[in-house]
Amino acid sequence: MALASLPEVQAVEEVRVFQGDRIEGGALIKATQLRNELGGTGRGVGVAVIDSGIYASHPDFGSRVVAHLDATRTTGDGRIDQAGHGTAVAGIAAGAGGGMAPEANLWAMKALNSAGQGTSDWILTALNAVYAARDDHGGIRVVNMSLSDATLNATDCDVLSPAFSQAIDRLTAAGIAVFTSSGNSGYATGISHPACLSNAISVGALYDADSGPALFSVCRDASTAADQIICYSNSGPPLDLLAPSHCARTTKAGGGYLNCFGGTSASSPYVAGVAAQILSLRPDTTPAALREALMSTGRPVGEPWTGLVRHRIDAVAAYHRLTGGATPDLCVPSATTLCLAGGRFKVEAAYEAASGAAGQAHLVQLTDDSGYLWFFNSKNVEAVVKVLDACSLGGKYWVFAGGLTDVRTTLNVTDTRTGTVKTYTNPQGAAFLPIQDTAAFATCP
Repeated sequence: MALASLPEVQAVEEVRVFQGDRIEGGALIKATQLRNELGGTGRGVGVAVIDSGIYASHPDFGSRVVAHLDATRTTGDGRIDQAGHGTAVAGIAAGAGGGMAPEANLWAMKALNSAGQGTSDWILTALNAVYAARDDHGGIRVVNMSLSDATLNATDCDVLSPAFSQAIDRLTAAGIAVFTSSGNSGYATGISHPACLSNAISVGALYDADSGPALFSVCRDASTAADQIICYSNSGPPLDLLAPSHCARTTKAGGGYLNCFGGTSASSPYVAGVAAQILSLRPDTTPAALREALMSTGRPVGEPWTGLVRHRIDAVAAYHRLTGGATPDLCVPSATTLCLAGGRFKVEAAYEAASGAAGQAHLVQLTDDSGYLWFFNSKNVEAVVKVLDACSLGGKYWVFAGGLTDVRTTLNVTDTRTGTVKTYTNPQGAAFLPIQDTAAFATCP
């Protein structure tokens, strides 16, 4: 190619076409708690939404849409949203009526047209404009891109897309965290572009509650449960985080609200909004530190098809990770959560049968330090678990479990004071072997 041979040209890459991929999930990820109890509102933090624009006249946004751009050159104003996608995304991240960071400033960077599609040059124009104006309008700290090109990338894809890689690397170096949706193609072994870029923080989707059977264009889930990965959510080694997405209620272009906005397009702004919350409390946090805190805390969720474990974000735990303090006691007992040893240890479990049936195990308390698990129906006891205070016998808490099943089982035990998580997995088709972990947790009172 003649253009590539010119000395002033660093690289040439193909023009890509991208497709645009609320609020109920805020309680699950403890964004509501971070906001109400610790004051994490996003105040003073700029969040750029690179999407189809933001309907700035919506009362949920007030006067907080402080910057705008139309890279598509269709309306000339990023505050006009003909597709509605960007407005819905912005409402999850920062809507006043239930968004994660209701006091954050919004930048409406229009890079998708009325059909919800945009080319790579439009998106790069928006990314570069954010960087150029990064110190204006009170500054920018978070970028959200709920869009993807439907490609499958099993590894980081920087070498395949140097222009995008350079743009995101430059933003990250300037202290701006970039969050992207992993894509909605149902890939089990890879995620789409631009989520596959190494400095992009990629987000997949899960349910925030049992909403019954769910049918999508590419797949179906026969049953659903809180913290169950949604079948359409792209996954694989490059994926960083998980967040809620299914049927979020959020802002609608033209006014009012959408009652069922979803896809990984919804999961990414949940995390971007939480990032804005944390940055409003700790403005010195770097993108790398923020990424590490989000990825190392929260609930571990195993992928039933690969065995890979990702964390569903926990806003409060991530914040305490950054402050260096212990995560406060957050165990709340429920049908799928045991709180053992005085409530210090949270026990949760997931299962997948050979038939493909999967979900969260139901847990029943027996004593202060023990309980049992059942799958499918309440008469079908599958395992027992115990967390024993053995601090007087060697300064540790012990974990014991025994199974009555050959179903694939993932058991997660979390020390809510330290955030330490131990995960135990029984393979599909194998008899559940006893767990006798006498070195599980070394932090005693």
